[in-house]
Amino acid sequence: MPKKDVDPNVTKIRKLLEEGKAVIGTEKTLAGLKHGRLAAVYLAANCEKAAEADIRHYAGLAGAEVIRLGHLNTEVGTLCKKPFSIQALGERK
Repeated sequence: MPKKDVDPNVTKIRKLLEEGKAVIGTEKTLAGLKHGRLAAVYLAANCEKAAEADIRHYAGLAGAEVIRLGHLNTEVGTLCKKPFSIQALGERK
């Protein structure tokens, strides 16, 4: 049986979670961006427009990369082993 191709972003997020370098949630991600503590931000495919606009604005100021995932917020929550949906998560520097 052929092995399914795994999204490299999913692999990266799993690694961040294991290392404790992930910041989960829109509010914590925005706070991390405002303080210049994040290197990258991952957004769910159905991230709210207002939240995405704020994140992109502060990411531009902080020089952080914004990566759009091909997964819905419920799937990102499952990936992070949380019982709730997650629309944004950040990668600590």
